[in-house]
Amino acid sequence: MKETRNWGGNIKKVRTLKNIPQRYMAKELGMTQSAYSNIEKKSEGISEERLQKIAEIMGVTVDDIEQIEDRVTVHITTQTNTNGGNGFVHNNYANRTTDEILLQTVVSLAETAKALTELVATLKKA
Repeated sequence: MKETRNWGGNIKKVRTLKNIPQRYMAKELGMTQSAYSNIEKKSEGISEERLQKIAEIMGVTVDDIEQIEDRVTVHITTQTNTNGGNGFVHNNYANRTTDEILLQTVVSLAETAKALTELVATLKKA
């Protein structure tokens, strides 16, 4: 069992930052979305095998999941204008160049597009 402060929360942060749907993660792990959601809600340990598989699916390392709070801080704020309130997300990446951040963003978007394409194909079959 891998022990850390909050594996579930860290897994959720990485998945959210990479724009990967829970449904996709659950499918890749061979479980229901509800079962996968429970993984993200847990704060206790997780098997090293399962953690490695989750990291692999998201295209990150186990260290990335473990150290997410040290690497990325996400601030959600609200900006108000004449049309009402609009929320936006500001990502502050510590110790990373703009090129690295942009490359990771492009890779993440490509992975998201692939996951959505697979989901659409699956839904069309149903």
